[in-house]
Amino acid sequence: MNRHSHSDGILRARLQDVRRMLRAGDGLELSDDAVHRLKWFLFALEHGGNVSLTCRHFAIARSTFVRWAERFDAKNPLSLEDHSRCPHTVRQSQTDARAVELIRQIRNDHPVMGKVQVQKMLAEQHGVSLSVSAIGRVIGRYGFFFADTPSHRAKRQTLSGERDDDASFTSTHRADALRISDASQIQPSLFPPPSPLSGLPS
Repeated sequence: MNRHSHSDGILRARLQDVRRMLRAGDGLELSDDAVHRLKWFLFALEHGGNVSLTCRHFAIARSTFVRWAERFDAKNPLSLEDHSRCPHTVRQSQTDARAVELIRQIRNDHPVMGKVQVQKMLAEQHGVSLSVSAIGRVIGRYGFFFADTPSHRAKRQTLSGERDDDASFTSTHRADALRISDASQIQPSLFPPPSPLSGLPS
């Protein structure tokens, strides 16, 4: 057997933790990519930690598996997500201010409501049509994690830490954080975004 076939401690997650996160599904609000990475770990753990077999099965590079396995923290769902530590260019938001505010209101009133349910409420009650992935990006970008649950507390802590670690996130940026008073106007600092929001449409 190749001495590099097994994880040798690279994958620190427990099988029960990975299964629990996959069962939680939409409640954790993970992206499709993050869920796919969980499936890598599930497969590896169910096959004796065999990294080489896992990489062949999913057609991924061993270095990719190792990088995400070392990063993964079962207590922090955001550890499975892609994050730019130094975003020099912010992608223009495709979600208008009214939709962002409606999502905030829904999440504030129903903190554990998932993306699919938010999508349905937006369409049925407000006539707003957005994809599930767009709603997930809004929730993650603006930090709409209001529930007093372990996963939401971990996400709030992680987002707060990333802002503190980013040297470009100055006091001026903090003062300019979005505050939405109604569905048609954006004002500063009602809710903290996870990153500078220069990309939000005016």
